[in-house]
Parts: sequence; structure tokens; C-alpha cells
Amino acid sequence: MGFLIECRTCGSQVSSTVKMCPNCGERSPEPYKDRLSAGAKKDNRPPLSESMTIGAGGSPMDFPVLETERLRLRMPTRSDASDLFRYFSLDEVTRYYDLDSFTEIRQAEELIYTWSERYAHREGIRWGIVLKPSPGRVIGTCGYHNWAKAHRKAEIGFELAPEYWRRGLMTEALEAIVGYGFSRMALNRIEAYIDPDNFASRRLLENAGFSEEGYLRDCFFEKGRFADAVLFALIRRDYVEVHP
Repeated sequence: MGFLIECRTCGSQVSSTVKMCPNCGERSPEPYKDRLSAGAKKDNRPPLSESMTIGAGGSPMDFPVLETERLRLRMPTRSDASDLFRYFSLDEVTRYYDLDSFTEIRQAEELIYTWSERYAHREGIRWGIVLKPSPGRVIGTCGYHNWAKAHRKAEIGFELAPEYWRRGLMTEALEAIVGYGFSRMALNRIEAYIDPDNFASRRLLENAGFSEEGYLRDCFFEKGRFADAVLFALIRRDYVEVHP
């Protein structure tokens, strides 16, 4: 059983089960590796895309590195733990996060490990955000979790060190990963759940083309209490209208 993906040559929507685009005749095996195969269903693990090849022992071999004008988005590693700990220890960063402020660097190491495991098991992907002039310091992260391949949707998440707020950097990062989600992960829908009082994230999502779809009461249980959430989403066809 297949699903629709985009031909990288002509942009047509074609079945993932074919090896040649019926519109332009281009034979390009890479896009057709995003497929649902009978073999993949035997162990209940979804298929890999070409950009998410996993090596022996579940270690990523080909983590996608994305470039923007000012940013490089790469795989977070354990060596980035001190950078993450520095800003995740700040209450202003974790205020709307489903985590308490960090008190030990071990917590940052565990978070990086969690992201790595999600990637290795094809459950999500998280990029470390690095300013291009810097040697490699991570100033934030962004990516996808709760990746429901059967429904071709995923949730987007992000955070940034406070000293880099209000510079348009996260807008730049989201533009890159949203494009990646629709073109390489075959997503049809990208969702975001935010705190109703998180006006900065609201503006960010609206600027990225997301639409508010509803107010969800007591949607999550976080930090010992139930919390409301506002649901935002971006649909592929709406994205394509603006980014043909």
C-alpha cells in the first residue's frame, strides 16, 4: 500500500509505489524510498526515507544538515550538553516547556539521548541550531515529534536561548524545517500545541503560515497541573500555494 509523494523533478504528486514519474518520466530512486512496504510492517516499524538512514546499532549515518542564510541546523550531540544546559536552566526558557528548569548537566545529556533515540526509531527528528559564524555552539533546537506516518502528520517544537530572541532566527529555522517536513518526510499536516499565554510562539507560528484551529481545555498534564493549549496547524496544500 502506498501514498502520494512529490516528484523532485516536476513536482507532481505520484504514488510512492512507482519507480518512475508518469508525468515527466524521470527515474529518481531517492524520493521513492519513502514507502510503506510489507516487510517494514512485520516488526511494526515504519520505513526509512533516504535522508534518515540508520546504521548498525541505531546510530544515524546520514542526519540531514540544513542551511539558511544565518543558520546551520545539525544533529545535536552529547558535546552540546553544556550549551543546552545553559539555557534550559533558565525559567524564562522552560516557562512554557513541558520540562522543569534543569539543575544538572545530566538532564541535558538525557534530553539529547531522547532526541537521538526518537530519530533512530523513526519517531521524530531534532536539529541543533548553530549560528554560521560560530564554531559550533548550539543556541536552540527545533524539530518534529509524535510523527504519525500513517496519517502523514507530526508535531513541531522549538526553543531558543533568550539572548537570541527577537532576531528572526527561529523564523528562519522554521522555514527550513517546514519545507523539509513537507518535501522529505512526506508530511501533509504539521501541528503545534502552545500555551495560550505564549504570545511569542503564536506570532512565530502565524508568521510561518500556521492557522489557529482550536482552544483545548485541560489538554496536557504538566508540572503537576492540567494545562490548556491552543492548536495551530499548517496543511501541505496551503503551504504549496505560498511556496509553489
